Amino acid sequence: MATSVPILRREINPLREGATAVTAQSDVPIVHPLQARELNFAKNEVQFKRVALQNVYGSHLSMRLQMEESILSNFQRLPTLKSEFVGLSTSLGLDEEIGFSDFLRDPSAPESAIDLHEVMEHRLGL
Repeated sequence: MATSVPILRREINPLREGATAVTAQSDVPIVHPLQARELNFAKNEVQFKRVALQNVYGSHLSMRLQMEESILSNFQRLPTLKSEFVGLSTSLGLDEEIGFSDFLRDPSAPESAIDLHEVMEHRLGL
């Protein structure tokens, strides 16, 4: 477990990339032992609920819910629009909570307009 500050590989412009650009890098080590558990909390909670449903109702319900989640996670919008996965969030029960992006503007949304045709050509390899 490293306790040193990571060395920046490139210069970061906080006006362009935002204040969280330094913390969003993947090479930042996990400092606290509970940080890894906190990062995996949502995944572990879903897995725990799935095991509880399997113990109560049998393995069929667990497999059916997993199949529905995989189907609902495939629905996507056009590349210039962020996919909200409304069906998936409804089936997981996440639509009943109000988060930061529901109240204020989503920080991951781009400031400038993106050319839809250019993005689709890149996605399709044209």
